[in-house]
Amino acid sequence: MGAQVPPADLIFLAATSENHFEEMQGMISDLHQVVFPWLKENTSYSYRLIVYDLGLQNTSAKSLQTKCQCDVLQFPFSSLPEVFGQLKTFQWKPVIIKAHVSRCKLLIYADSCVRYHVSGFQHVLQRALARGLLILHNSFMLPAHVMPPMLTYFRVDPCLLGPFYEFAGGFIMVKNEALVINKILDFWLACAFAPDCIYPGDNWKSLRYCHTTTGYSKCHRFDQAAIGIILVSLFDRKSSSFVEAIGHVKFLRGDKVQYFPDS
Repeated sequence: MGAQVPPADLIFLAATSENHFEEMQGMISDLHQVVFPWLKENTSYSYRLIVYDLGLQNTSAKSLQTKCQCDVLQFPFSSLPEVFGQLKTFQWKPVIIKAHVSRCKLLIYADSCVRYHVSGFQHVLQRALARGLLILHNSFMLPAHVMPPMLTYFRVDPCLLGPFYEFAGGFIMVKNEALVINKILDFWLACAFAPDCIYPGDNWKSLRYCHTTTGYSKCHRFDQAAIGIILVSLFDRKSSSFVEAIGHVKFLRGDKVQYFPDS
């Protein structure tokens, strides 16, 4: 997968299905009009934008190919276990990140709803390159959103996760270095392929939403639960050194933008 695209210093990585196509146009608009001009003027980094097609209709796929000024790749569903087709369990995310991180100095993954600010962006780039990984967190406690099979897979007691906030999965910056790849991404990817880890079982739809934020294992956060356990298990309280305050990006879920003409 990664070899399909030439290397660059910075790889901006995204993926979209039909129901998020207009959200994705908003993110691409920010990259074209804000981030990429800033990079050209203020840095010497080369960069590429890669967007994975997770199931676009033909007209949307054609529009993306012709107007996004990016590399559009098909996610290889037919080569992977059938459960990868359940897009909302997010097993595809570690796959595409791992596929491309070795082709750049720094990979920047963002969900379709991410909108960029350039204020402080240089600081964020420098910090990600220094730390190896940069991620956001939210206000929920980590063990509330992890199902028991994932805890069993990682051999971790939920009580040990109690002091930690959940990491967010919508924006992550990953440096191409051995520690990050071998000790974080490889374990994240293995969880994506393992039974009852990121994919918690056939009842996954009933586990997506929490009706309460207190207690353990109230719902499942799929990919972000997994990377949270990995970071806390490896780094304990020092895992907070990978957390960046939200400021360089914001999340506008449901923000539909008609950036591509006639899309």
